[in-house]
Amino acid sequence: MVSSHFHFYRALLLSLFVFTSSFHLSGKIALKKDHHISMIGAGMGSRMVHYGHFETEMQLRFPHHRLVIRNMCDEGNTPGFRPHPGRPQEEQFAFPGAKNLVPPRFLAKSSPAGFFENPDQWLTRLQTDIILAFFGFNSSFSGPDGLEAFKKELSYFIDHSLRQRYNGESQPLMALISPTAVEPTQGVTTGESQNSNLKKTSKHKSQTKLI
Repeated sequence: MVSSHFHFYRALLLSLFVFTSSFHLSGKIALKKDHHISMIGAGMGSRMVHYGHFETEMQLRFPHHRLVIRNMCDEGNTPGFRPHPGRPQEEQFAFPGAKNLVPPRFLAKSSPAGFFENPDQWLTRLQTDIILAFFGFNSSFSGPDGLEAFKKELSYFIDHSLRQRYNGESQPLMALISPTAVEPTQGVTTGESQNSNLKKTSKHKSQTKLI
């Protein structure tokens, strides 16, 4: 029997052909030889570290492209908030101004310290050509009241990211990956309230256009 994980990663491959850009119209991502693909975001992408289906499928479909794929996803991440104990307090945010865009509960001072590079430094180190962004699940817990804040945070993240030259030459291409639905679990949740919120954040992502 083919696992559900396999079907998920095949579906994810299809999403590579849709991206959002503040400089180009939505369209297809044209993979080129030696492209570097960086995955950023929260839990859905982070769990992919435990399975090699996506990377395997990409290499099978593009065997001569010499693609480089790196996964930097981590639970708890949002477009503007990327907590890490090895970064100073001000480096917990993904781009300039992000501190003013994330929910107040993310501003707690936990006294992190260290020299772990920030998201832009990592994307530059990895010479990123394509960004796969797994955001929306964590932000959905703010419910309908937090939707406008999520829209603003996501828009600023995209605008900032697409103005960078992580590969040293050109702006990155970007695919926004929506979180999967919550399955009903007897005695725990029906998933209805969570999926209602997820639907709202995912709908906005599919309609995101920047000038």
